[in-house]
Amino acid sequence: MSGPAAAGYQRRVGEVNARFAGRIVHTARQARQLIADPALQVFPGHGMHCVFNPATALCQLRDGNDHRATPDVEDCQPRCPNIARTDADIAVLRADLDHLDRILNGPLAPAPRHARDQTRADRLRVLVARHDQHQTEPESR
Repeated sequence: MSGPAAAGYQRRVGEVNARFAGRIVHTARQARQLIADPALQVFPGHGMHCVFNPATALCQLRDGNDHRATPDVEDCQPRCPNIARTDADIAVLRADLDHLDRILNGPLAPAPRHARDQTRADRLRVLVARHDQHQTEPESR
């Protein structure tokens, strides 16, 4: 687990599992209450999860004035403090990086595209390296 919201992700998943594992939702009212519960507000995105906190979110919120606001994970900003990455998210980023490397090693990419793709590949390499480093560090808890 990596990213600025990794601890929040783990805490929320643990709390939800402890509170709701094995429970069955019988009514629409119960379902609405569960959806509105901040402990359940973790949203999957491309190569990341948003541990949603509307006060710190950098994306454009859908229904921003509504208590049921959700993040716009399509507009996720790289510096958002709500980002957490699981091993599965990093696998997605590795696949993106492999694709970019194939493009960068190809002779047909025009210079502007090559520069843009190189910048994105460099950013993905940093994210993957940080995740890998975090995974190899001894637990300090």
